Amino acid sequence: MENILCFDEPNISKDKWKGKHIKQIKGIVGGEERIEIRKNFNGINLLIIVYKKPFKTKSTDWRDKYNDHNNIKMSMNGKLDLTYDDYFDMEEVIREAIEILL
Repeated sequence: MENILCFDEPNISKDKWKGKHIKQIKGIVGGEERIEIRKNFNGINLLIIVYKKPFKTKSTDWRDKYNDHNNIKMSMNGKLDLTYDDYFDMEEVIREAIEILL
């Protein structure tokens, strides 16, 4: 099966998922190992971050909880309207990212 997640290709087509593997940076908050996946769907920018491990701070200060996360985080700038094919591609890309991290 062909991978649909592309790393380090500056001029890839709009149909591809763009991925960036970020290695762990010790001693820096937010420096956990992760893969950031991006794709544009008709003007809606989707960002999926797949973390190697979840992170919960022990602090009770609400400002420190900004960096808390589970394994997968999604963000977008509007309503996402997907076909089943797009959804299954997104699911496959997330699985590829998990395989790379584990």
